[in-house]
Amino acid sequence: MQYLNSIKCGLDQYSSAHFLRNFISPQSNSLYVPILSHPALKELRMQTFFHLCRLQNISFDMEHKIGNIFTFLDVIEGGSIGIMTFNSSSKENCYAHTAEVFEFLNSKVKVSGKDGGEGSDFMGLKNAVNGFLKRQKKMKRKQKY
Repeated sequence: MQYLNSIKCGLDQYSSAHFLRNFISPQSNSLYVPILSHPALKELRMQTFFHLCRLQNISFDMEHKIGNIFTFLDVIEGGSIGIMTFNSSSKENCYAHTAEVFEFLNSKVKVSGKDGGEGSDFMGLKNAVNGFLKRQKKMKRKQKY
């Protein structure tokens, strides 16, 4: 999405995300996390990041238009990425795909420096997504009984 901002077409990050969503799949559900900071990202190269994603099956299926798209504000060494998740079946699946990315970042992309740990904004987003998924499961259980 950075390329949309650099063209000087008057789009901010949210309107360019809306444009990207409509370009890729206007009928599907989507979830957009504009900025996600994680200290471990500063130590990765772009090639390594996408290789780790491929190993964990975090990708975007072009045929079915389901999965995650990463947006970069600058370079990955800046420590921040954006995530746009698409799923045609339900909102809950969008959140589940995003939770998979959070778990991937939390477990596979570790900080090798001595400060370690995740940033507070990362943990806040991760807890919000997981909280939503837990509430949805509780609601479904109540509807069954």
